[in-house]
Amino acid sequence: ESDPGVQQLVRDGHRKVAWIDDAEPLSSAAAMGVAWQDAPFETELVRVPESAGMEVLVRELLERPDRPTALAGPEHHVSAFLAACRISGVSVPGQFSLIALTNAESERRAARQGLSSTMIDSAIVGQRAGEAMLAWLGGEPPEAVMDVQTTHWTPRATHGPVSA
Repeated sequence: ESDPGVQQLVRDGHRKVAWIDDAEPLSSAAAMGVAWQDAPFETELVRVPESAGMEVLVRELLERPDRPTALAGPEHHVSAFLAACRISGVSVPGQFSLIALTNAESERRAARQGLSSTMIDSAIVGQRAGEAMLAWLGGEPPEAVMDVQTTHWTPRATHGPVSA
């Protein structure tokens, strides 16, 4: 797995990660969630609570015998989960590690809150496509398949090793 955030979770000993989302199927968050299904740990999709507060989800996850030790998803959901952990006295990163999926705008909010994050930088795809097109116009045909790393991992205060 080439995603640096996934690599960090594996190094930290996480074996089960909850992915929280209510995104549209074609959103970047949904695509990232699908990509994480191939990660070297178990990934479980948890839905954003519709009627109960996020504190209920925190409690439900903690009560599970084989609970996830990390939670990832779009920044606004992970921020709400972090707030619910703080209200409930749940330690982060002790009882949960949290990873926010961000873009250029939500990355600033993640930084202010100290959320570890994986930022999807869609501008990189456009930049690489432009470079390939210019090279092609210059007589150099593009590669059949281009591997473009579009994510940036930023470790902050909300991730850490699995607690015993």
